[in-house]
Amino acid sequence: MKTRTINIILYVSIVLALAYSALLLASPLLNDLRSGSVVTERIEEDDPRWNCKTMGNKVCGPNAEEVAR
Repeated sequence: MKTRTINIILYVSIVLALAYSALLLASPLLNDLRSGSVVTERIEEDDPRWNCKTMGNKVCGPNAEEVAR
């Protein structure tokens, strides 16, 4: 009976220690998520994700230089 009680206490202690370790490891990630800090990449004009209609000077097309004048 005592061996079973000791095994249960040992098992619970290990589970609690693992849970606490997981929280310590995850806390920097959780802080980033809570603060709303997101790393974004700047999209330049030569990037295929560039959208002329919503970014830049909004003058689009092959003759954009003539239209802009």
